[in-house]
Amino acid sequence: QRVGQLRAVRKSDPAAGRDLLLTTWATDSASDRRALLEALVVNLGPDDEDLLEGALDDRAASVRELAARLLDGLPTSRRAARMAGRLRPLIREAGLLRRHLEVRLPEDPDAAGRRDGLVRPPAGRSARGWWLERIVAGAPFDAWGGPAEKVVPRIGDPDVLAGLRRAAAARRTPDWARALLDHGSAPELLAVLPPEEREARVLDELGRAPHPGIPALLGTLPPAWSPQLSASVVDR
Repeated sequence: QRVGQLRAVRKSDPAAGRDLLLTTWATDSASDRRALLEALVVNLGPDDEDLLEGALDDRAASVRELAARLLDGLPTSRRAARMAGRLRPLIREAGLLRRHLEVRLPEDPDAAGRRDGLVRPPAGRSARGWWLERIVAGAPFDAWGGPAEKVVPRIGDPDVLAGLRRAAAARRTPDWARALLDHGSAPELLAVLPPEEREARVLDELGRAPHPGIPALLGTLPPAWSPQLSASVVDR
């Protein structure tokens, strides 16, 4: 009930919602702090940075992880600047005509890097690949030195592309979402596009998507669907 109330308040008055969260922050359990902090995704903005920056030092790892993920959505934050400082030295042009962008794997993170979310990876992921994805997801897009349509086609590293997808989804950036979708399927980015463009892409993918992937594809589309999309889904 508290999370629902907080989300409702954030829709109309983000600052009031943030103040409401802080009234119990010091006494809430770790699970409650995480659940309430997640509600900040509603109308997330620069004014939330100080709270999230402080949450990077929370005693609970789950809260620290969520704070880092939410900060991915704030490209003008202090953490974003720190991630840009880590990313830029790793990027270099490669190939005979310097057409490709290669990104070196990062070194072991220091204490500041661990605070920013460069921690032990999930099961099945290499540590350095995971850190690279986190760095890319947290850095502002201007760290790449060019527009999305020029940068994305030059990248082949799956960890880098995963980080860019996370950043585009968190910041709801249509130009980067569009470029990444042109580079490969990523249903989570469809929600970032304008409604008509989003539906057109879904219609195009509907006939090619494997059956298990269809719910995720359609889940990006809020109601109401157009007659054309509805008929295509029924046909499929």
